[in-house]
Amino acid sequence: MSESVTERPVTDKPGVQRGGDLLTPERLLALSDGIFAFAATLLVVNLDVPSIPAGQEASALPGALASLFDQLEAFVLSFYLIAVFWTIHQRQFRYLRMLDDGLLWINLLSLLLVVLIPFSTALVSRYGDYLMGAVVFELNMLLAGLVFTGQFFYAVRRPHFFSHAYSSSEVRRALRRNLLIPAASTLAIGVAFVNPGLSTSAYWLILVYVLVERAVLKRRSASAS
Repeated sequence: MSESVTERPVTDKPGVQRGGDLLTPERLLALSDGIFAFAATLLVVNLDVPSIPAGQEASALPGALASLFDQLEAFVLSFYLIAVFWTIHQRQFRYLRMLDDGLLWINLLSLLLVVLIPFSTALVSRYGDYLMGAVVFELNMLLAGLVFTGQFFYAVRRPHFFSHAYSSSEVRRALRRNLLIPAASTLAIGVAFVNPGLSTSAYWLILVYVLVERAVLKRRSASAS
């Protein structure tokens, strides 16, 4: 027995324009923030507490902690990259007042790839010296970065979604920010075929770029005033 469904008329209320229930941007942002926080928290699960025989703690603990360097390095790097994704996401949706099903599902796809980061981090922390271990992590970052970039293009081509009109300079700057992780991932994958253990170092170039960009913008602002 089928039930009849009455479609709601489209209103000016911010939310998803669709035939069923309205989903407000606030709920989507709350879900996204929760998943980002969950993924960042899961990273610490990959850190192993050293198991040291009784009576040898004082002498063995320093060496045991030193052996965790690869895990700690992967933890710090992944936490930083998740923070970069979260910052990009917040900037993309800062002025959002409504969205459609397309943007909703693109965002969910990006969150799926974010949730995979703790797994690929655990893989690269244990097998980062091998090509497959490094490339899986870098492909995770590459795909996530490309989806975030596609999400930005999808949204910015629908200016009625936003309460703020983006200028061409704002779009160009946002595009550069969105492409940082895909560019670093492409470089990292190339390096991985030569030296897998060094390939993830390419991601720290993102931090260098951000610091240089901030210094340039600060200098321009000071000279303009």
